[in-house]
Amino acid sequence: MVKMRGLVVFALVAGCSAAGAFACEDDDDCAGADGGACEPTGFCSFPDEECGSGRRYGQWAGDGLAMACVPDDVASGSTGTATGDGDTVLTLTSSDPTTLTTATNADTGETTSPIDPDSSTSMVSPTGTDDTATTGEPLDPDLVAWYRFEEDDYAGTVIDEVGLHDGTCGDQTCPVPIMGVDGNAAGFDGIDDIVHVATSDLLQVGAELTVALWVRMDTADMDFVSLAAKAYLDMTVDTWELGCDGSGNLEFWLATMTTSVGVGTELPGVGTWFHVAGVWDGETVRFYLDGALVAEDVVTQVAQDDHGVTLGAGNDFGVDENFLHGALDEVRIYRRALVDDEVAALASGL
Repeated sequence: MVKMRGLVVFALVAGCSAAGAFACEDDDDCAGADGGACEPTGFCSFPDEECGSGRRYGQWAGDGLAMACVPDDVASGSTGTATGDGDTVLTLTSSDPTTLTTATNADTGETTSPIDPDSSTSMVSPTGTDDTATTGEPLDPDLVAWYRFEEDDYAGTVIDEVGLHDGTCGDQTCPVPIMGVDGNAAGFDGIDDIVHVATSDLLQVGAELTVALWVRMDTADMDFVSLAAKAYLDMTVDTWELGCDGSGNLEFWLATMTTSVGVGTELPGVGTWFHVAGVWDGETVRFYLDGALVAEDVVTQVAQDDHGVTLGAGNDFGVDENFLHGALDEVRIYRRALVDDEVAALASGL
């Protein structure tokens, strides 16, 4: 189905950057923050007094270790294992978003949380200065969903690194892990692959919004393609949507009370990665390509209901369609409007 959109603004820009995610070989690779150390697992950790070991893995750590406390028997420079009464070992594991990390008593099975869920140190994120640096700084509190697609097999679930909004997909409709910008990405077949994210209060559009992602289009022969969207009223317009309009234009749309406003630019090409972001600050909708602002328009109200979010396709009139033949990486949804420098940082991997 080809969607019709209104009030479209176009500009042309070129360029492409790369984001970073990595495994370390020595402590020098973890120099993005004081005290960075390369753990035996091959991933960086940083000082964190909330962890029993005194160290926490950085956000770019792989193998499901991102944001988890480093167990005492793994931590660099550790003096022993975490114990309860006597020699009972407490195993530290990643957990749900309200606790983030839990300690489980191996003898009793009792689980406790050594982390204050309201603490600013409960989550860490990458803010290094290049592709091989990461830090232990707090995750942006307005980042409500972050899909890195680093799993080896999605198997029905796509992990939200924030821990709040894991996506789901069917046996035949999950994307497949492929080589991404740096690390894994999600490859979509353009036929039926789609990730559904259930509705939540945090995914409702408040006073501001930012949606940012890396995308690679694998065909120029396409109708309308949805990259990420929040449907609205079982219509062809969406509360918000990043996508291609079927005429070679890449856009970010917002549904207003009376129409759909889209801003964007010409699709920069196929077979190559580029970064796109849509930002709304309550008054203006902006579109960024590879970190540069290329189009904007006035929007003062956004229409929405309780629909969830879709990745790799859209949902119109209750039907999944407008499938992406290509790949997505590093999909982020914020409940605030990022400023120019922040969008440029995402596009450059900072």
